[in-house]
Amino acid sequence: MLLAITLLSMIVAAILGGLHMGRRAWETGKTYETVSEIEEAARAINGQLARAASIRLPGANGGQVAAFRGLPDSCRFVALSEGGAQWGGLILTEIAGPQGPGEDVALWSSVFRPSQGLEPPRDSMNRVSVLRAAANFRLSYFGEVENGRPPVWTDQWIDHPDLPLLIAVRLAGEISGRTVDVSFVVALRQR
Repeated sequence: MLLAITLLSMIVAAILGGLHMGRRAWETGKTYETVSEIEEAARAINGQLARAASIRLPGANGGQVAAFRGLPDSCRFVALSEGGAQWGGLILTEIAGPQGPGEDVALWSSVFRPSQGLEPPRDSMNRVSVLRAAANFRLSYFGEVENGRPPVWTDQWIDHPDLPLLIAVRLAGEISGRTVDVSFVVALRQR
C-alpha cells in the first residue's frame, strides 16, 4: 500500500509539473505575441507619420497653413499614398488613441479633397485598428511655434505654416497586468 501511494504521488507530481511548465510556456508565448503586436503598431504609426506631405491650405487669416492638425491624443494630416490597398495620390489620414479604457488606437483614411481640407468626419473615412485595447497613446510635436524663435516641444500643432520637424509618439499596451511602453520619434519631410 505504501509503495502504491508513493508511486501515485510521483505520477501526480510529474503531471502537475508538466502542467505548470505548459502554462508558463503558454504565458510566455502570449507575452511575446502581445509585445510583437505593440511593436507592429509602432511600425505602422511610424510609417504613416513619415509619409506626411508638406501641403498648404488656406488659413483663417488669409494666409496659408500646413495641412496638419496635431493634438495630444490624435493627429490629422495629408500623406502620400503607397498605392496597393489604398488609393493612389494624396490621402487624408488620422491617427487617434483610445478615448476610454479598453479602446483601440485606430487609423482613419480617405481620399484627400482640397475643397474639404482636414474637415471630413471620421464616419466618412475608412477605419483600421492599429492596436487593440491600448493602455496609452500620446503625441508631442517639435518645431518652430513662433516665427523667429527656436524650435520647442509642444502638445499641439494647429494652424502653423509648416509641418512639425519631429513627432514623439508614446504607445503602450497591457501584457498580463503590466504596461509595455514603446516610445519613438518620427522626423517629417519639410518639402
